Amino acid sequence: SKAADHLHKNLTGADLASVASGALLLAMQRLCDKAEAEVLQQSRDLGQAVTIDHVLAQWDPDCLEPLVRLEDIVVAADNVVPSVDEAQLAQYEQIRKNIES
Repeated sequence: SKAADHLHKNLTGADLASVASGALLLAMQRLCDKAEAEVLQQSRDLGQAVTIDHVLAQWDPDCLEPLVRLEDIVVAADNVVPSVDEAQLAQYEQIRKNIES
């Protein structure tokens, strides 16, 4: 399945930017949750408090970058209300057809 299959057909450029930033935020939240879970686990294992800096210093640099998944895009797209409604989209399509003919 492609990301475009999950997007409303009447999204504007600003709407798409909102989907992209929302998807990135979800990926970043997942990364932060993973780091926090590791802090708790290592603190339990070592019997003393471990800092997030300590945990992140152990990670491969590639693991520090959020990875946006298709599910992030789908969730983000579901949270964006298109700026152009169906009636406006039909008007724009008619204008495009008039210009092309």
